[in-house]
Amino acid sequence: MLPFKRAIPGSLNEGMVIYIEGVINNDMNWFEVDFALGPEPEADIAFHFNLHFDSRNKMVFNSKQSGQWGKEQTKISSPFKEGEYFQLLVMVLQDYYMVKVIGNPSYEFGHQMPFQKVTHLHVQGDVSVHSIHFIDCSSTPIQDAAARSNLLTCNPPPVPYVVNLKEGLTINRTFIIKGFIQNSAYRFAINFNMGETGDIALHINPRIKEGVLLSILIHTDCYEVRNYGKLVFHFQHRVENFTKINLLEITGDVLLSYVQV
Repeated sequence: MLPFKRAIPGSLNEGMVIYIEGVINNDMNWFEVDFALGPEPEADIAFHFNLHFDSRNKMVFNSKQSGQWGKEQTKISSPFKEGEYFQLLVMVLQDYYMVKVIGNPSYEFGHQMPFQKVTHLHVQGDVSVHSIHFIDCSSTPIQDAAARSNLLTCNPPPVPYVVNLKEGLTINRTFIIKGFIQNSAYRFAINFNMGETGDIALHINPRIKEGVLLSILIHTDCYEVRNYGKLVFHFQHRVENFTKINLLEITGDVLLSYVQV
């Protein structure tokens, strides 16, 4: 729900990626993301990203120190479109923030104050946000330009990928899976398994030849599966006791870049 104002887990580090996906409202006027030095509305802002939908449809980058805004950087004609799904990524690098809307060139904004002082992320405006994720790549800062262009390649999970869900599934829990399908690939599978019996509560077997970003949301009566924000299907629950569904397994011809459990 917006406005979103949360502390950044573990504070801001070099190599950290903030990933935001959602849909721009049809009647949008503005949308902003702030890397703030506190939760208060008047807190200083190390990096301010503001999207204006007016006659010029522009993006603004800026910072605010001691209550005063700095000199803004303006990009005319933004990649955001009314009513369309978007993936926005901001990566913290040594000398600047790198901003990228998936499918478009990246932008840079030099640090105006130490990024280590940033404690909170603020997101608000005329958008419907599906998810916000903090991806910590700080243990392996990405220096290679080709790797940075993807922004979600830190510590890629191996395939087959298996993770123990401990307490099992819970209502409203969301799983995010991002990966790439090679041209020679045949198929891959995502399974929610019951560890005790080996039974499969949910089996997803995409047969596609392109990049994939799946989100799986657990509802009280079904699973909701989306690809790049678009609804793929609902699948009614066939296992009553969610705690028994305690394994996530990903196998097959896919190169994983990110899994959020």
